[in-house]
Amino acid sequence: MMKMKKLALLSLLLSTGITACPIGGSDSFTHLSPQQAKEMMDHSSPLTILDVRITSDCPCADANIIDEIIKKHIDSDADYTSNTLTRGFPRGIDAEVINFSVLEKAYENATDKFEKEHVTPFIYKTHPEDFKIVQYETKNDNSDIRITLDTPQDYALLCSVYDNLYDKNEFFSLEDIIELFNNKPYLKDINSEITQKK
Repeated sequence: MMKMKKLALLSLLLSTGITACPIGGSDSFTHLSPQQAKEMMDHSSPLTILDVRITSDCPCADANIIDEIIKKHIDSDADYTSNTLTRGFPRGIDAEVINFSVLEKAYENATDKFEKEHVTPFIYKTHPEDFKIVQYETKNDNSDIRITLDTPQDYALLCSVYDNLYDKNEFFSLEDIIELFNNKPYLKDINSEITQKK
């Protein structure tokens, strides 16, 4: 059975002014519905200036990459920073950093069902002209690797990833994943026929 990384990984992200909190008391981070966005805001401390969003279908989150996205966000004085707007990272190494005030604005102004369900498309898709949006890019294109959890095939692949990497280092990195796929290229075949939901 696949072991999931502990939420301790995400606790590495926490510092004054940055919030990463599970929604609804669950042990996972998930897409934010309007009610969940409100709950996220309610759980944020009065000092919160940034929110870090990692969805529960991304069990291979890399704390180092997330830290780099946070740093780029702060250094760029951005409203929203992500590594997903242009694909280069494997699907499943997704992270978003959002200024709390921008998350509030999205919550208060979203009207479309898709915006309400996913919240951040209000920022980067519907109203990009209203926000400073920054893409965190990678030098290498590994977008052909899919390590997200949406289908039984994805689960089978993630079991293989965890079987190969978790016992060596429970906080394995994207570099470890890339090395694994380079050494065992057949792993990509497990979920290669899956088309990502839009």
